[in-house]
Amino acid sequence: MHPIAILLVVLTCCVVACGESNPTDTDSDSGQTPVAVDPTTLIVPGRQLGRVPVHARPETLDSLLGAPYRSDSGAGTTVAYYRSPFPGDTTTLTAILTFEPDDNMRKELQTLRTASPMYRDSFGLGVGSARADILRRYALRNPVGRFPDGRDSVVVYPTGTGLTFELDPAGVCRGLSVHATDHRPTGNYRPDYPEMATEEVAPDEARE
Repeated sequence: MHPIAILLVVLTCCVVACGESNPTDTDSDSGQTPVAVDPTTLIVPGRQLGRVPVHARPETLDSLLGAPYRSDSGAGTTVAYYRSPFPGDTTTLTAILTFEPDDNMRKELQTLRTASPMYRDSFGLGVGSARADILRRYALRNPVGRFPDGRDSVVVYPTGTGLTFELDPAGVCRGLSVHATDHRPTGNYRPDYPEMATEEVAPDEARE
């Protein structure tokens, strides 16, 4: 083969190789790139929040989080408040437990709710994340409730994955909860607790 032809073939191969080894930044720009998250703070939708698994029994919760500093039971539902397991974090973990389907003498965790920014999913999303970033990873379904939070209110959006986000009027996540995928996140909320006294929200009221 003529030397010039050989050179052209080599150059062509180099260009193709460079194109393959330098993918576009579309994935990273869209917030879809996985990030390293400590297992103790990892959100696994539908399965666990940090080290606490969905459907955990009270004794498991106590072994992982310590004894609740406040709890109340009524109408088959227990609401237990635990202090954050992370030093310097003053937020509370709210656990909602109900009787097991096949054992009305034992309760299991249905929903675990937090306002701590420590917890993140495998894409770095959690409390403090913006609606636009959340939408790159999850489909926010019609809101299932709204409740007061400080001077304003938050709207509760399920994702269908066992992870529910609570967004404020600015579209920032103020809190989240992990629960079974087939469980309505607010299904066991206690209306006698101000932070759980959710109001119905029409789909057209939700912010785009």
